[in-house]
Amino acid sequence: MKKKYEFTDETIEIEDEIGHRHVLHRIRAIIDFAGIKAGELGGYIESESNLAQIGNCWVSNLAQVFEKAKVAGNARIGGTSKIHGRAHVYGNARVLGNARISGDARVTGCSSINGNAEIDGHAFIGDYAEVRDNAKVSGNARVFDYASITDNVIVDGNARIRDYAQIVGKARISNSVCIGGYVRVTADTKLSGYDEIF
Repeated sequence: MKKKYEFTDETIEIEDEIGHRHVLHRIRAIIDFAGIKAGELGGYIESESNLAQIGNCWVSNLAQVFEKAKVAGNARIGGTSKIHGRAHVYGNARVLGNARISGDARVTGCSSINGNAEIDGHAFIGDYAEVRDNAKVSGNARVFDYASITDNVIVDGNARIRDYAQIVGKARISNSVCIGGYVRVTADTKLSGYDEIF
C-alpha cells in the first residue's frame, strides 16, 4: 500500500482527561491528493492507526487525533479540534473549529461539526446533519438527515433528531424524544420522556 503521509520530527505531548500522557506526531503529505499537496504539513496524530493511509481523509491545522480514534474515508479534520477515545469520523464528514469528538461517537455522511460542539458517548451524527456552536450530543442520541443542532443545545439519552428539524437556543432534548419533519425547537425548551414531535 502506497502511503500518503508520514510523520515529521515535530511532536507535542498532551494529557487526556484522566491524566494519561500522549505523544502526538505532526504529519506531512508525501503525495498529492484531493487538494493536499506533497510536502504540506498536517495536524497531529498519535499513531498511523488514527488516520487511514487510503482515501482522501486528512487532519490539518492544529487538530489532534489520538488514543484509539480513527479518521477514514474522505473525512477532514481541522482547526483545533480533537478526536479521541474510540471515536470514528469517516465518510465525507467535516470536523472544524474547536470541536471535540470522543467516547464511541460516530460522525459520518456529509455531516459537519464546528465551533465548540462536543460529540461523545455512543452518539451518532450522519447524513447532512450539522452540530455547531456550543451544542453537545451524547449518550445514544442520533442526529441525522438534514437536522441542525446549534447554540447551547444539549441532546442526550436515546433522543433522535432527524429530517429537517432545527434545535436552537438552550433547548435540552433527552430520553427517547424523537423530533423530525420541519420542526424548529427554540429558546429554553426541555423535552424528555417518549415524546414524538413532527
